Amino acid sequence: MLTIYKKQLQKTWLFWTVPIALLVAMALLLIWIWPDYEPIMKQFETVLEDNPVFAALLGEGTLDLGISSFEGFASVEMFMVADIVFMALILLFGTMSIAREADSGTLDIILSYPVPRWEFLLEKLLAFITLTLSFPILVWGVIHVGAVSLSVDFNSEAFLLALLGKWIVYMVFACITLLCSVIFMETTKTLSSAGLIVGGSWIFERFGGLIRAASEETADILQGVSLFHYLDGGAVLNKLINNGDFPVDELILILTIGIAVLLAALFLFQKREFTYI
Repeated sequence: MLTIYKKQLQKTWLFWTVPIALLVAMALLLIWIWPDYEPIMKQFETVLEDNPVFAALLGEGTLDLGISSFEGFASVEMFMVADIVFMALILLFGTMSIAREADSGTLDIILSYPVPRWEFLLEKLLAFITLTLSFPILVWGVIHVGAVSLSVDFNSEAFLLALLGKWIVYMVFACITLLCSVIFMETTKTLSSAGLIVGGSWIFERFGGLIRAASEETADILQGVSLFHYLDGGAVLNKLINNGDFPVDELILILTIGIAVLLAALFLFQKREFTYI
């Protein structure tokens, strides 16, 4: 039972956890430099608070927190870098799951395993989910311990929920790249299509924030179709700290999209014919 899942964990744990370890190291760095950076961040906040480019890059929620607070500073640094790291990880996961196997001609061996195709695909995804779950857990743990050691005001529970919200969005993108891999069964096409979706979503979110001052209607449309707009780390953190409200409606929307995409990938992989085998 769960043979593919266990094998996947054994084979890929180092590959997937090294980038997570780098994010954890970054969290340690943030704690180390914060005492010296706090006065500098206060100056930057005053200069950049009305800069639309700054607001677009960081997100409105993060900007509302203020980068002069420890929560705002940690949010700015962690969520921006995490987006870049996970976009790369998600694309690699999509291509390595099925497309690379099809390119190398080893898909026939995979399909000979005594498990249904859908289960094989699902267990690969579960292994990726298990390994990347270390991101919110370890980063939160490091930041929490650091905040206690520095004796700074820090809403530990809100930060954990913000990290988990971000991670859930990343996992939905992983399901999307998995579907692209199943559809195209080719590394180049999978990278192109999934990269367009993931990268385009990130660009829509940032560009929408950039033009919001000029056209709120256009900004709403652009950001509304971007998955990065939902469960945004800074926005979730801001809502929890100021109102105590978690965006449950956004969580339901993101989970619905993720489940629908995953089911489509599992169904298609189970039903499609592989004539070359």
